[in-house]
Amino acid sequence: MVYHSRIADALLKERLDNYRAVLIEGPRGCGKATTASQQSNSSINLTDPDKRPDILDYADAKNKQLLKGDTPRLLCEWQLAEGLWKNVKASAKRRTENGNYILTESQDFDSTAPELAHFDTLGRMMMMPMTLWESGESTGEISLSKLIDEPDMVIDGRQSKSSIDDVLYAACRGGWPESIVAPAGTELQVAQKYLERVCQEDISMPDGIKRSPSFARIVMQAYANYVGTKAQINSILDDVRDMAGYMAYITLKLYKDALCNIFVFQEVPSWNPSVHHWTSIRHHPTRSFCDPSYIVACLGMTPKDLKKNPRIASQAFKNMCFRDLRVYAQRYNGEVRSYADRFGCTVDAVIVLPTGYYALIQCATSAEEVEAGARQLDLERKHVIKHNLRYPEQRFRMPGLMMVLTPTGTAYTREDSIRVVPLTCLRD
Repeated sequence: MVYHSRIADALLKERLDNYRAVLIEGPRGCGKATTASQQSNSSINLTDPDKRPDILDYADAKNKQLLKGDTPRLLCEWQLAEGLWKNVKASAKRRTENGNYILTESQDFDSTAPELAHFDTLGRMMMMPMTLWESGESTGEISLSKLIDEPDMVIDGRQSKSSIDDVLYAACRGGWPESIVAPAGTELQVAQKYLERVCQEDISMPDGIKRSPSFARIVMQAYANYVGTKAQINSILDDVRDMAGYMAYITLKLYKDALCNIFVFQEVPSWNPSVHHWTSIRHHPTRSFCDPSYIVACLGMTPKDLKKNPRIASQAFKNMCFRDLRVYAQRYNGEVRSYADRFGCTVDAVIVLPTGYYALIQCATSAEEVEAGARQLDLERKHVIKHNLRYPEQRFRMPGLMMVLTPTGTAYTREDSIRVVPLTCLRD
């Protein structure tokens, strides 16, 4: 099979050059093992259905043997072998060279546990499903890193080659590598298959507690209706109860936490710019899946259905923006956050870099939404200016980039310096 280059390739190489071991986390099916195998010299997959029982039995007895092999050695889903982590940690610390092990896992790794802490020679990275640039649906004419490094970069006239139908189809298909290479006519079935696997198997992985597949599907379906919003858990709970009859708050929270733990839910944390008093900030995260295809699969929709439902189409596009921006921001070790306050100012996505630089980004699927999004960005800019004039001794950094992302169309810079960029023109 032909390997599709990933943005994570360069990040993994950099981690291997600088750390004894590298941990790759991310949702199941996003391509962690395939990407890691491009830079490993030996490997073992603990999820191999033919060998898994023998491997795990052997691992429980002597999991040091699993570490034997040419380095970098790839250990896929390492957490399935109890105690393996301690051996990886000890082996890596004994070595003097970097790049010994690559570990992948599809559930959140608790590095704060006492027996796992203090591994300062471990590099971590997150992988996501493929962006539009990686799947070939973005022209890549506009680089996010160049927009950050070159504030005066000219983007006017850069044209997307995708139609709105293309973008809706990409949202339904998702960025799963398996769906990119699937036979014609079967691409949309991959997300449905993954949804079924999440409900039947994966949701019970984090703690080994068997959970109801039907409840898992209902929770995901209710959650899908709130993607892109800062809806409180009680609002989602009301929808779950409408569909399931009854579910306790704590039960919903346990299901939600499990889905976050396996990276199916990847919520966008709130950003506090310290401009307003802390009581004005809405601290609820923005609800989001790891990939927009889960929204469509949960609601049983097709690209045609999505086109007839502007609200869900807008949510799917916003989720696609979150996914792609998370990947593109990794070049600078940046994080994607969101912002909303009780005075009505909202920002869909905020890219925050370790240097303090930040970019404000809105997502829009119509001309009206572009104008509304630009107004919100301008409002936040005015808040910063007002704060700096009022408190000159506590000046706050101005946004380095303000941008409205659209599905398709032509890129341009508005008179107020706000960039309007099609997601189908963007790359890292």
